[in-house]
Amino acid sequence: MLLTSLRSCYNVLITVYQVDLEKKLDTAIREKGKYRQHLEKALEKIAATHQKEQSAVKAHLLKEKRELEHMRLRYMAADEKKVISSEQRELEDLKNELSQLVLFLLFLHLPPVKAKDAVFNPDVISVLLSVCNRNAWNAGQRACKPLRLTTSDGHKLTEK
Repeated sequence: MLLTSLRSCYNVLITVYQVDLEKKLDTAIREKGKYRQHLEKALEKIAATHQKEQSAVKAHLLKEKRELEHMRLRYMAADEKKVISSEQRELEDLKNELSQLVLFLLFLHLPPVKAKDAVFNPDVISVLLSVCNRNAWNAGQRACKPLRLTTSDGHKLTEK
């Protein structure tokens, strides 16, 4: 009897101890689930923050890339302006040389004038004056000095 009562007390104690352990196990499992949820939320926040930072860095790099491209285009445009300006000056110089060459060729093709009452062709005179005035205008003068068309012996030439 004593043995049976000791056994029954022992069984009760073991049952109580087992129930207590099961409660502790259930509490630990629930706490583990809560900690897991907190950990998952923290990891999601970290991932979201990391993604935002990466997006901000990408946007910043894209903005800088656009600014660099814009600066490159501005420098290319400035260089192109310099080239165009240089080419315009060169073209203007060539025009002036061509005008001088035309004048020279016109003078070469004029018949020699010896007579006292020699007469110039008015078309030739107007071409000479227009070339002279254009060169004077390009050089920043208002007009060229009047041409004195005379023969080698000093007589004044007149238009037809």
